Amino acid sequence: MRKNILAKMSKFEKLFWLSIIILALIYITLQILATLNKNQSETFIQILDPVVISINLDKADSNITLNIKQEIANINSAIDINIDTVFSSVENNIDSFLDFHYSVIGEYIELGSMATNKINETIQKRLFGSDFENSVKEAFKQIDTEYGNSANKHIQMIHESATANVDHKLNSDIFARLENDISTFTSMQEGKLGLVLGAKLIPKIAQVISAKVALKASGKFLVKSSTKAGAKYATTGAAALAGTTCGPFVWICSPLLAITAWFTTDAVVVNIDEYYNREEFKKEILEVINEQKMILKDTAKLEYKSSFEELSKEIQTKYRNTTIKRIKIKEHLFNDSLK
Repeated sequence: MRKNILAKMSKFEKLFWLSIIILALIYITLQILATLNKNQSETFIQILDPVVISINLDKADSNITLNIKQEIANINSAIDINIDTVFSSVENNIDSFLDFHYSVIGEYIELGSMATNKINETIQKRLFGSDFENSVKEAFKQIDTEYGNSANKHIQMIHESATANVDHKLNSDIFARLENDISTFTSMQEGKLGLVLGAKLIPKIAQVISAKVALKASGKFLVKSSTKAGAKYATTGAAALAGTTCGPFVWICSPLLAITAWFTTDAVVVNIDEYYNREEFKKEILEVINEQKMILKDTAKLEYKSSFEELSKEIQTKYRNTTIKRIKIKEHLFNDSLK
């Protein structure tokens, strides 16, 4: 039957139908290839994942905690070094202050300061100089620099832990916004820390130490004054007796003897006081300085530690609240296309 049909066809008809068959085969082949390519291109799809970063941070929790301790230790070391440097200049001024304190001129200047209620300022100027507050501010600038370096390293550690196995190129826009948000928060945290320390610590250090030293100096001065009063009475009495031998020049001689006796007594008592009490007083001044230095260190360490831990917690929270994009393989794709 087919042979009869083909036999009856002209050559033109045979070529026509052969062309149709070939085109049909080509069309079917292209359809199959297109379907396969379509299936292949849709094998991977983009999805939003809100939990992958939280899972990563949970896995890295112990390492993050360890890193916090390490960075806080680095900050504490910077606090110790810089505060010790500031106070070393004060400790070096103690002998100069004691030279002034155990002198007749120094004694009268301190007495005048006590009378005008300015003894604290007098001792502060001698013991600390005029640039102490600026030195403390500069020390805290150095500490702030170390805090910033430690914060940046810790933030980078959190970022690497949180984004493990995350496509950074795919999420570049998300991470750019997150990085900007973190940078703003970090600057605010550092600024807040500086305000707290500036208001709480820096202006009060020299005043507190000077007041404590002044209290000790005043107590010693009162004890010395009572001793000196008796000595002056005896000495000026002897000077008055000696003045009777001055004859017609008594109006000149007697006051000179009295003044000489007065200040000679001062010098003798001051020298005796220095001989017996200088080292003890120096030790007491060092104790006051070291006490306040440790208070300053401990307060600073507590403030920086609290700030750093708050910083770490907030940054981890920001990462945990971040939904990232990732690629997922679509399952049963060929079955779906057949249906």
